[in-house]
Amino acid sequence: MTTALLGLSVTLMQAQSSRPDNSKEIYLSASLSTPRTYGIQYKSSLNENTLFRLAFTNAAVDYRGFSPARSYEYPHSDFELSGGIEVGIEKRLELADRVGIFYGIDLSCYSRYHRTGTDSPNLAEDLRRLNFVSFSPGVGFKSGFIAEIKNGFMVSAEINPQLYYRYSSNEQIINSEISKDRVNAFGMFLGMETVKLSLIYRWEKKSE
Repeated sequence: MTTALLGLSVTLMQAQSSRPDNSKEIYLSASLSTPRTYGIQYKSSLNENTLFRLAFTNAAVDYRGFSPARSYEYPHSDFELSGGIEVGIEKRLELADRVGIFYGIDLSCYSRYHRTGTDSPNLAEDLRRLNFVSFSPGVGFKSGFIAEIKNGFMVSAEINPQLYYRYSSNEQIINSEISKDRVNAFGMFLGMETVKLSLIYRWEKKSE
């Protein structure tokens, strides 16, 4: 085991950049656990093996409307919007021809908005719409593999465990009035929701 670890360390120290030092990359990403959740990433080289990264991720929009056939039921709807932004620095190392690894750190912030509505006349107007809002700033530790297919097109698989703080506000109806529950939480994302697959296109920056 010790020999294997030393061999890997030497390999990483001797590894070279897996891309030109004047390149840019654009990523289209999807969550492995929730295929309907998408994101876009932009990366730009800072030097031979360091890149700046900006991502708009976990973007999702969902709307559901219910129009009942029974006269004693009333239409209701659900609308949800979520997404986040990540900014960070990444290191890129080459393992073999056209195959590399990357790792880095990110500052992130995710948000979610959920609104429910009903046309029921049994409720007052101000009780027919309820809202849920959450914000989750945090720090992510990203790593993964990247492989070039052909002519600047690449694919990657990455995992991004994160430490986060979350604030949420949830409206509920209690005794014919709207009551708000507020929650503060700290935690860490470690599950399949941190795994993403990406299709990538790379191009070189024009010389000035």
